[in-house]
Amino acid sequence: MLTMKVLGVLPLAAITFGLRTHAHPNASHQVTVHLTSFTSQTVIVHVSATPGGVQVAGDTTGQFVESRTIRTPADLRVSATSDTLRLTTEGNLAIRVQFTEDATPSERALAPWGRRLMFVRVNGDLRPAAELMPAQPTRTVFTDSSLHAEQCESLPRGSDWRRICTPRDQSVSYRKPAPR
Repeated sequence: MLTMKVLGVLPLAAITFGLRTHAHPNASHQVTVHLTSFTSQTVIVHVSATPGGVQVAGDTTGQFVESRTIRTPADLRVSATSDTLRLTTEGNLAIRVQFTEDATPSERALAPWGRRLMFVRVNGDLRPAAELMPAQPTRTVFTDSSLHAEQCESLPRGSDWRRICTPRDQSVSYRKPAPR
């Protein structure tokens, strides 16, 4: 009877340990990312990887920094301890990202491109993620009576744009007088 109780617990223990080993099949790993521009123009890219950091692939010091600015084309190593990788370009230019050395097959299959990219580790692999950006209007836009778009400065909260902004069809052109 005692052997029956022990044998009854054995399959349950095997299932528990089996699930534990498959919960995170891929441990976090260091990966090399290749960044290229869509055109022959060099693109400046701001890279940050938190908390572990990144390093240029040719760097032999072995030190990872949390953020750096590079020019395309470039190869970067992302630390195994980095949970988030952000890539932001200057000049509204897009880049292409390829996962190369030490990348898993699912990372190699990705073909992300864009101007502002974010990757998050999921079960050890870097995956593209959406980044929420706050909406902050800097100017108020309205349409005047002749259906031409008009812009005016940012308005204080609760103010009426009709009292502050002058529609284009009522505005007066001002030209600076030429120096004598």
